[in-house]
Amino acid sequence: MSKFCSLSLILALFCTITVGSLIAVGHLAPPSVRLSSLHLTDCALPCWVGIVPGQTTLAEARQHLASTFAQSSEYQLDFASASADTLSLTLRRRSDLLARIEITLVATKSRVMQIYFQFPVDGPNAAAFIPTVADLYSQLGIPSRLYVGKVSYALAFGQDMCRNLVVPDTGTALRWHDLASDLLLCQQISESAGHPWRGFVPLQRYFQ
Repeated sequence: MSKFCSLSLILALFCTITVGSLIAVGHLAPPSVRLSSLHLTDCALPCWVGIVPGQTTLAEARQHLASTFAQSSEYQLDFASASADTLSLTLRRRSDLLARIEITLVATKSRVMQIYFQFPVDGPNAAAFIPTVADLYSQLGIPSRLYVGKVSYALAFGQDMCRNLVVPDTGTALRWHDLASDLLLCQQISESAGHPWRGFVPLQRYFQ
């Protein structure tokens, strides 16, 4: 019996070390080009290109964006419109100017509070430049909840009111390789809304 217990402890320790090593390797893996070309790895999300929700002003955000993408070989930056509480811009792929990512910064009292990305998942060669669920998962960690909208679902990351939402372009199941149709940084959502995260399973499992 003692030999059996010793063997069980050894196996448990081995599994713990193995899982820990795999997690560490995953965090050390280089970010995908889809993320780095959009500068989504420059600072810890929800920070983006030095824009920190709740701290950075719209004027400062515009300066950050202009300086970051001025020398970009991947994207051309165009500011679409601006007001006292929003700044809209478009990132066009230099290799295909019809492929564009729409981004809106929403502010309160001139300070950026949310950053909203809309990705053209239905466009040609979308998989070449749009981040996948796995790409964003590698930066955000394990989701905390699944939110259900009228026509879409969203994976929520974080434990407070400032949640980062990833909306997969999905059907009946959540999959690693799904493209993200939307990314919302620092979305204000109630803790009680949605469903606790259960993993990448058929969506109906969340309603059982």
